[in-house]
Amino acid sequence: MADNDINWTDEEVRYLFTLYADEKRKGNRPRSGMNVVGREFIIKKFEEKFSKRWIWDRFKNKVDISRKAYVKFKKLTHNRTGLVYDAMGRLEMSNAWWDQHIADCSVCFSMTV
Repeated sequence: MADNDINWTDEEVRYLFTLYADEKRKGNRPRSGMNVVGREFIIKKFEEKFSKRWIWDRFKNKVDISRKAYVKFKKLTHNRTGLVYDAMGRLEMSNAWWDQHIADCSVCFSMTV
């Protein structure tokens, strides 16, 4: 089952990232990725809280997919003005903002061709 097939609740995602950050601060995530101690701790704590016993790959996939989405989000919004967030925390961007962004991107694409 792919990570996209798993329905993560907001609470589960927040808890996973909290556990992940705590383990990173403890030194259980060296450069090569989360070590066995960190993995087992996250799996155990997640199971205790949500009664879901998932293998480590599902957690790793969620972190990796979220990291990639965050990088794209930061690239999209870096040094941009006129950004507004709605009540749900989503970005609301005006048509003018999108037009400017598309124009900027088309210049980049034309330079690479």
